[in-house]
Amino acid sequence: LYPGVIMQNVFYPERVAVVGVSSNPDNLGRNIMLNLVDFGIDGVVYPVGPSGGIIATRRIYTSVLYIPDKHDMAEILEPARFVPGVLDECGQIGV
Repeated sequence: LYPGVIMQNVFYPERVAVVGVSSNPDNLGRNIMLNLVDFGIDGVVYPVGPSGGIIATRRIYTSVLYIPDKHDMAEILEPARFVPGVLDECGQIGV
């Protein structure tokens, strides 16, 4: 990939997975996902969390591997011990 393409995906992503989302009101991933939705991403936001469920009428996927569309970016808000596994899954799908 060319650097311009990579930077385009960082600053103007069309599809973002927010990993580490739960329905708990104090959950950082939940709050970041809702901020992206409420304040301006011009694209689709996919919440991802190990427990699954629904938040703001959106399905919480249990893994980035289960998101039906290719996404441009993953924001990982998981405890450090889980980050390598999430990165591996992102690598498997080219994110």
